[in-house]
Amino acid sequence: MTTEFMKSLPIFNDMEDEEILKINTLSQCYKKGSPIIMQGDICNKIGIVETGRLHVTKRDINGNEVLLTEINSGELFYEAFAFSSLPSAVDVYAACESHVIWIDSSEITGQLACNMLKVFARRNVFLTERIDCLSRRSLRKKVLSYLNSLCTQPGKPFTIPFDRQQLADYLACDRSALSSVLSKLQADGIIRYRKNRFTLFKIS
Repeated sequence: MTTEFMKSLPIFNDMEDEEILKINTLSQCYKKGSPIIMQGDICNKIGIVETGRLHVTKRDINGNEVLLTEINSGELFYEAFAFSSLPSAVDVYAACESHVIWIDSSEITGQLACNMLKVFARRNVFLTERIDCLSRRSLRKKVLSYLNSLCTQPGKPFTIPFDRQQLADYLACDRSALSSVLSKLQADGIIRYRKNRFTLFKIS
């Protein structure tokens, strides 16, 4: 991992090149579909996606997988489990060919630790929004809550990071039910969409 790439990441803000270079890192490449972390694994390392995209999923008692989130280039993952030393409660897969940088949790000190706290705070905000979305009583309200969180201005198109199946997994619903709700919302003039490109006309 180059110093330039590391300095572009929020966790390395306000750190000198010399400080960054002292951090021991391990770089690994994963093919599409490869498991990176599995439920029950114990790992004390924090992952950073250098290139590619990861999916974090969770299996229910029947073995069904639900997509919890997507991790893109420059983003962290597994930090909560790395610091807690608890077994992983999620599976992490490479959604495409991906390069991951691992940093041992013992390396997180000084300014890096302060920056990490800010990352935790932002992640907590994201999780709060996810809970708010999934707590809605109907699938229609869940869809609108999710789109509302991404829309910056009514009538302005935006792109969501999921395809239709991934969005259904994220919202913990059936894909056909999701398609039905999206079609109804479009018929009602509330949204317009094509693939993962959406326009929301009414923000609640």
